[in-house]
Amino acid sequence: MKIIVVGGGTAGWIAALSIVKAQPGVHDVTVIESKKIGIIGAGEGSTGIFTDFLMGTFFPIGIDIGDFIEKTNATLKYGIQHVNWSEIGSSYFAPLDGTSTSHLSPDVQLCKSIIKNKQKTYLETQLGHAFENKYVPKSGFSFHFDAFKVGEYFSQIAISCGVKHIDTEIFGVKTDSSGSEILSVIDKDNNVYTADFFIECTGFARSLSGALGMKWHSYTNNLPVNSAIAFQKPLDETVIPATSAIAMDAGWTWKIPTAERFGMGYVYSDQFINDDQALQEVAEKFNNPNIIRKFKFTSGRSEVFWKGNCLSLGLASVFLEPLEATSIHTTIIQTMMFVMEHLQPTKQRTVNEYRIQQYNNSVIELQDSIRDFLVVHYLGGRNDTEFWRYMNSGSPNTDRVNYVLDVCKDSVVSNLTIQPMYGSPAASLYNWILLGLDKISEVNAKNVLSKYNLLY
Repeated sequence: MKIIVVGGGTAGWIAALSIVKAQPGVHDVTVIESKKIGIIGAGEGSTGIFTDFLMGTFFPIGIDIGDFIEKTNATLKYGIQHVNWSEIGSSYFAPLDGTSTSHLSPDVQLCKSIIKNKQKTYLETQLGHAFENKYVPKSGFSFHFDAFKVGEYFSQIAISCGVKHIDTEIFGVKTDSSGSEILSVIDKDNNVYTADFFIECTGFARSLSGALGMKWHSYTNNLPVNSAIAFQKPLDETVIPATSAIAMDAGWTWKIPTAERFGMGYVYSDQFINDDQALQEVAEKFNNPNIIRKFKFTSGRSEVFWKGNCLSLGLASVFLEPLEATSIHTTIIQTMMFVMEHLQPTKQRTVNEYRIQQYNNSVIELQDSIRDFLVVHYLGGRNDTEFWRYMNSGSPNTDRVNYVLDVCKDSVVSNLTIQPMYGSPAASLYNWILLGLDKISEVNAKNVLSKYNLLY
């Protein structure tokens, strides 16, 4: 089957590389991407799914981890250090992994550790122990990196594996008479490119999905942050193997160490602070850093992710917000779902209403579950600004969020509470956030163990 990926970047090249590695010699894959669109990276983090992808867990892709680290300015990531989320001066660490019993319901090891030493429960995990004692664990970690260098790194590997690259910008999309399939895309010089199947990685432009009438489902009521100021600082302090998420007056700032600098960005809601005020806050709190760019976004997802012969990936399909580094994570999950479950040798077998419906249902649940997980991060009780009063008013909460909070009145969240699908936040991740925000007490843990007649 002839497949065109419109737009490169991390999402586009992950998609192209995955297709040729998972089904070698089956498809003719071309990435249309303009090299003019490159931007200096502000730093980006990832999750364990990204490490699984690099390590060839899904299928061998032939990446040497040392080479990847060197060429993308990568550093190790064990978790997220949350600062000021419940009150000014508060701080807690949330590792990427869980305890050895985190897959069980209940998580016995977690409950016993909460009773023994609530403030240091994360030491029960491999990554938490490595973070505390400053050593490199054998597995489980992820990475920080310059995202644009990662896209370039994947492009070189994909091209060496037979993916074609056309350096041009797409300005037009032609659909069939019903508007349900894409026939071709047209570049700035009126060159026409046809294919059996198209994968859209055009970012916020959403050029292909827009042409097919794929509407946007907003999460604004739940996640009102809609603006970002990306900036950089030199490595003028000790680098820790964690992303720092620093709560601010109207949102939060990420702080990511790459090998060259700290990549940072203030993510905020312009309902509660204007752009000039946000810039002033950044200047005051971070000593006039080097501003890279500003951008606006609408937190949300596409109402469908696959329509006809077009699959939407990356920022074109969803943008929740940068908290928890879900962008590359969901790109990989969506790509794996498509490539390993639904992509067939022919268009006739691939573009199938049952496959499309199943894929869309799964990805909608994935994105909605991550939305709910992100909302929980804001519920630490801060009320010192209008933004934080809104976030803790109950208005952003979904039914799932309210259920989690209700469980935390006398118990501890388990996977039976969350019922996670592959790629969505498991109970172990929820519990680090709930512990850090003081939503889980020692009494809760004792209640859980007593219910199952377990000693503590």
